[in-house]
Amino acid sequence: MVQFGVTFEPKELGDDMDIAIVGAGPRGLAAVYSLGREVEGAIRIHLFGAVDEGEDVLGIGTPYSPKQPEFSRLNAHSSILDLFGAYRHTDLPVGLTFDEWARAKNHGELADNYPPRAFVGRYFHYCADFVRQTLPSHIKLYEYGRALAITGEPGAWTIAHAQGEITVPELLLTVGHASSPASPLTDEDVNQPAGTVIPIAYPLHNLAGIGAGSTVATRGAGLTFVDVVLSLTEGRGGQFSDDGRTYTPSGREPECIWATNIDGIFPDSKPPHRAVHDLLPDERWETAKAAVAQSTTLSEMLEAIRSIALEAMAMQGNTDPDMYRKAMSSPQPAPGLAVDRLTESIAAARREIPLPARQVATETWQELMPAIIRRVSNRMFSSEEWGQFTALYAVVADSSYGPPLINAQKVLTLVEQGLIKVELLDQAIDAEKFPFEVDAFVDCVLPPAGIWPGAYEELAEIEDYLLLWAGQNVERTGVRIDDSGSVLDGNEAPIKGLAAVGRMNEDWTIDMDNLNVTDHPFILGWAKRIARAVADPA
Repeated sequence: MVQFGVTFEPKELGDDMDIAIVGAGPRGLAAVYSLGREVEGAIRIHLFGAVDEGEDVLGIGTPYSPKQPEFSRLNAHSSILDLFGAYRHTDLPVGLTFDEWARAKNHGELADNYPPRAFVGRYFHYCADFVRQTLPSHIKLYEYGRALAITGEPGAWTIAHAQGEITVPELLLTVGHASSPASPLTDEDVNQPAGTVIPIAYPLHNLAGIGAGSTVATRGAGLTFVDVVLSLTEGRGGQFSDDGRTYTPSGREPECIWATNIDGIFPDSKPPHRAVHDLLPDERWETAKAAVAQSTTLSEMLEAIRSIALEAMAMQGNTDPDMYRKAMSSPQPAPGLAVDRLTESIAAARREIPLPARQVATETWQELMPAIIRRVSNRMFSSEEWGQFTALYAVVADSSYGPPLINAQKVLTLVEQGLIKVELLDQAIDAEKFPFEVDAFVDCVLPPAGIWPGAYEELAEIEDYLLLWAGQNVERTGVRIDDSGSVLDGNEAPIKGLAAVGRMNEDWTIDMDNLNVTDHPFILGWAKRIARAVADPA
């Protein structure tokens, strides 16, 4: 049973267990689906964030609005998009993968690819309909707008919303990006005056006030930067060739866009899918995953990663035993470095040259990521070991989470045509040291993962429960949970009825900004815990 956009008054509560899920993006939808597959008793699910101004947005989440421009692409391969993956080995009803759905919708060109986020949103809308239609009759789903405030105590959590409030014994938080940055960009932060400072780039219509011929600067040169520059060019009627190598202006573009980034680089283009995997036999990867899973220390785990990365490099003819260390070291900003690295990664993505060593190394991490996640998540490590791990993981993030080839090529084309300026990027200049006045300054740095005071406005009253482990143990920032997603108290015991799965867990749990629902066991673990609680209320 599904009731869409209902007002559900507390007086209507009965003997069935009431469960609230705050956050109705892909993880919130996956949680509903898992409850439908695991729970055999009667429950009511109260899902917050599924309705936005009367519109059905279940499963979509802010980054996957079907209304956004198609040049805004997913930076992950479509093969990971499978909301139902955890149950494909069972006899329970499962829906289509993204690739199957795309082919069924006559969009086969999007399958086995890096699809526009708008189509990812349409896939999740299909998933939402499937989940609703296949919920068993003993489970009732009530869908609401966003949660306005959450209060309460363990085992009795109250969620306020536009039509009232409801108190439940079980609360799961699956919220996405923080609503308040830890360090928002303000007029005072920009060293030289700017006609306007745009602190949040999304939705992209926030950029509408930037006039044609303006001078624009950005803080950050990563994925958000890519969306911003394409919105100010292609989004204003400019035309790229099919391969992205040429650009015809519309006349509505800014005069120039100054890229800045304290790392002094652009992210690498995505390499060909499975390019590193295919350098070695499947059996060798399975052996490496086992070595990671069975490692007794982080140093032992890191050595297992280094070993197989060197083997993969050797398959490309690079036998320098020190190459992994060099590849996994953060580069020093230098003139031409950003463009040279971007050009090199694009050539490798086109299979014109072998993959650079840094991409072999970081894609090795990605191949082993499910095992790495399980090995390091929610565990205590020495300051030295954790510092070594996070330094390497930061390099992985810089190299391995870049845009797909077509968007990387468009950025390079705009650099070559002089519309994107890189001189300040080469100097690792940031907003606080920007040397001259511009018409507009756009913050292209999204709030980081993790949690800090004020990160989520609606969670202000229960922050004390969520911040217990943030900042502890060598500055790990996130909400600490167990394998069932339960938030842990200061004694490492689950807080009654409180679970959290998503970006706020980083970096107690790593790689949480990931649509691969099978990489992280927490949603499934939470649903199984709820099923046990329903079966045995005592």
